[in-house]
Amino acid sequence: MDNKKEYHRKYYQKNKEEIKRDYQKNKEEIKVKARKYREENRDKIKDWTKKNRDKIRRTRREWGEKNRKRILETQRKWNKENKEKVKKHRRNYEQNPLNEEKIYLRYWARYHLKEMLIEKYKECQKCGATEDLEIHHIGDYSNQEILLLCKNCHRKEHLLKALKKLIGEK
Repeated sequence: MDNKKEYHRKYYQKNKEEIKRDYQKNKEEIKVKARKYREENRDKIKDWTKKNRDKIRRTRREWGEKNRKRILETQRKWNKENKEKVKKHRRNYEQNPLNEEKIYLRYWARYHLKEMLIEKYKECQKCGATEDLEIHHIGDYSNQEILLLCKNCHRKEHLLKALKKLIGEK
């Protein structure tokens, strides 16, 4: 399998311009064929996706980490080109009375709580790491437990919460 991947990688590098030209020339035809394939093989694709879910997530996460600058530049560019949409979204969010408490707590957590928790605990409350510390809220906004977690443990907590939600636990 690795030899095959290596072969394809080298072939692509060698013929990159020709491949791009062919794609641009036949773009619409390729899109139609791809759409038709997806429609005809919907179940097959679904099964493959289920089997490879972890690999897909890992690949997406790695791509996101590797292309963080590119993603941020794209987001900034979109925000710059769509200033009115961004303003409208922020205004709607801020004016919604349901978000008032969230906004205040987010502000307070960002500027005060994190420093207090770092001063008190000095490390992740799950694994003991001392770098990339973040605040994790448990419960609703009126009755909360707040933990100081490292970035990895914080991510794990949210994944665990999502898994519990999927299987119907509370």
